[in-house]
Amino acid sequence: MVDKAEQVVFDLWDELGNVIVDEDDNIEQGWKHFPVGTNKLEIWHWIEETYNVSIAEDLMNSITE
Repeated sequence: MVDKAEQVVFDLWDELGNVIVDEDDNIEQGWKHFPVGTNKLEIWHWIEETYNVSIAEDLMNSITE
């Protein structure tokens, strides 16, 4: 079972997955407080730091399980 904090992170991750990026992985529309042109990796790092998670270990592994 996923707790409320984990669900927030999963929801953010899912929402970010719907944001269109260019060939360099820069977002093509503003998302949350990030302006157009922000690199998606910068946003990943923000999620990791803000919610104390690892995209690779916590989110991607849970998606494939």
